[in-house]
Amino acid sequence: MAGFISTAKQARAAAVALLLIMLTAACPALAQQAEPYRVTTGDRLSVSVYGNPDQSGELRLDADGAIVHPLAGTVPALGRTLEEIRGDLSARLAEFLPNPTVTIGIAAYSPVFVLGDVQSPGEYDYRPGLSVLQLIALAGGVPRDPLGLTGGFLSILDAKRDAEMQSLAIFAAEVTIARLQSELSDESFVTTGITPPPLISRSDENRIIDDEHQLYALRKEKRAAQDRGFEAQIQSYDTEIETLEKSIVLHNDELALMEEDISATQQLVERSLATPTRLREVQREKSAKLRDALELQMYLSRARQGKVATTRERTDAGTEFRTAVGESLKAARADLVQAQLRLRTIEETLANLRSSRELAADGGAESDLVLTVMRASGDELQELPITANARLAPGDILRVTRPAFAAGATN
Repeated sequence: MAGFISTAKQARAAAVALLLIMLTAACPALAQQAEPYRVTTGDRLSVSVYGNPDQSGELRLDADGAIVHPLAGTVPALGRTLEEIRGDLSARLAEFLPNPTVTIGIAAYSPVFVLGDVQSPGEYDYRPGLSVLQLIALAGGVPRDPLGLTGGFLSILDAKRDAEMQSLAIFAAEVTIARLQSELSDESFVTTGITPPPLISRSDENRIIDDEHQLYALRKEKRAAQDRGFEAQIQSYDTEIETLEKSIVLHNDELALMEEDISATQQLVERSLATPTRLREVQREKSAKLRDALELQMYLSRARQGKVATTRERTDAGTEFRTAVGESLKAARADLVQAQLRLRTIEETLANLRSSRELAADGGAESDLVLTVMRASGDELQELPITANARLAPGDILRVTRPAFAAGATN
């Protein structure tokens, strides 16, 4: 019996020894799996120096990846474990404090970011163990309705309203072009050849046509009134010119008669039948008539110049009117082309939106997510594929993309 007990004790001792050997062998693997956290950019460290509250507090990494302690100075932190930083800080504080007891922890991790096809993209606080799926949930999840994508899709309702507005703009531009062409050719304004789009109401159609007809009538009357004004001025100049020409003819006849009177008086003076005074009086009357004749010629020249100037103004006014109409016609045609292009784009977008909504209704959109993470690697960011259950690291930037909708947006 004593031998049996001794043998049992030996067996138990051997089992314990074997278990210790197995645990010792497993420790390196466990330690390798639970690698200590290394500080990254954006982290805030909590430093506690026992018995020295003035040397304790939160420290943020600076641009060089170090923390600056008020007593210990600059301590490198980026890429180091908390234990490494604690040891370095303790050694520096030992120069000033006897046997300092230092504790270091993470006050706040560097935030993580999410962008792309989520409800609320942006910055979120990191917590240890945060997974990709959890971050997507924090961001409101992936929109089931593709109309709400952050890529900038218009809603179907907005697209329909924009299509109606562009159709209205196209019809208005076509009516304006017809009115301008009528003004340019001086023909009657008709809109029988213009077909209104089905998206606009009958009242909008009538309002646009009535407004253009009213504008056409007002502009035509204004142009006619201006032309009548020029015509009246020209007729006035013609009357003045005709009157002056007749006056000049009469003056010329009177001058011829006065010339005969002067010649007869001259003969009488030579025969001493008339005095020289009478001769001078007749000569002065002739000079006065000559001055009157010169004034009539001056007035006639002014009247003719006035008629020429008014005729030129009339021509210039017509040219300016046609030029303005031509420029307006050019602008209206450009507006028409732009509206047609915008409508075509809106119709394509509307078709993409409808097909995207059908994709979302089928439920296949959310299962087709593409997940990538941009993670710091040295001084650069690397974009890597990642799964929904993967763990994120502080400072990660998660990108969520739905290829089906992204392709629809670029078509």
